[in-house]
Amino acid sequence: MQARMTLALLATLTLAACDSSSPETPGPLMAGANSPIADVPVPIGFKLQEGKSYAQVTGPLRFVKYYYVGRESTLPVVKFFKDNMPLNKWDFVSQDGPANEMTLKFTKSNEDCVIVIQGGSMHTKVWINIDPTGRNGPK
Repeated sequence: MQARMTLALLATLTLAACDSSSPETPGPLMAGANSPIADVPVPIGFKLQEGKSYAQVTGPLRFVKYYYVGRESTLPVVKFFKDNMPLNKWDFVSQDGPANEMTLKFTKSNEDCVIVIQGGSMHTKVWINIDPTGRNGPK
């Protein structure tokens, strides 16, 4: 009887350890392969809300307002952008806000990128805004 209980406990612990969605052992978020903005990665699982998003490219100027929704919590998404934006030549400028609504600011050559990450009970929302430098106010 003791041996069966031990085996059952071991099996339960093994299955729990293999569950990658367990909040105790989250892995790093991965970038999706088909981000519509080539130099701004988006975590896998975040879906572009096309009706609330737009992009306009006029010569070298980009005006991008993209809105995404996903299920990952706020802080891993913040870490994702802070880790991945520099890989795409964006320089980190600042991070502001409470843990459930963070604003990240990056800059690259003549552009600013402001990313707002807002956690909720069901979804996390991400707004990505790219504008020519200076249009988003003082840094």
